[in-house]
Amino acid sequence: MQERNITVVDPEIDLTKVGPLGCGFVTGSGTVFNGLDPEEGSTIAIVGTGAVGAGALMAAKIKGCSKIICVDIHDNRLATALEIGATDTINSLNEDWVAKVKELTNGEGVDYAVDTTGGRSGDAAGGGRTSQRRSFSTDRRHPKDLRRGHLGSAQRLK
Repeated sequence: MQERNITVVDPEIDLTKVGPLGCGFVTGSGTVFNGLDPEEGSTIAIVGTGAVGAGALMAAKIKGCSKIICVDIHDNRLATALEIGATDTINSLNEDWVAKVKELTNGEGVDYAVDTTGGRSGDAAGGGRTSQRRSFSTDRRHPKDLRRGHLGSAQRLK
């Protein structure tokens, strides 16, 4: 192990608070930076706004995505998503989030989608984009139906 791969954590800090930094945030940001690599001005939907989704959100903001739509069932997570860069949030317990994504994108859907939930998300891309756009599921055990076909990690939307 190289020294640069080690982070010293103050013994006074609750490790449950810093654990997501070593796994969740890296997974989410890596998904966007390395898996999707969205171009500036593109649009993205992020389903699930826990540690992985938050990492994806921050990376999408850094990459310059013009519309970052976050979907979750927890209002407190959606509020945090807005604070750290989401342009829009949807509580999927309260509304049809696929229809809302389509509404927010004038019926076009998003360029990219990330599903961090580990469940089947439906049509996260929202329909209508070209085959050059991609989606990413962070859970390889359960490929997501992020568009019209079953997609696994970083496959092109069709």
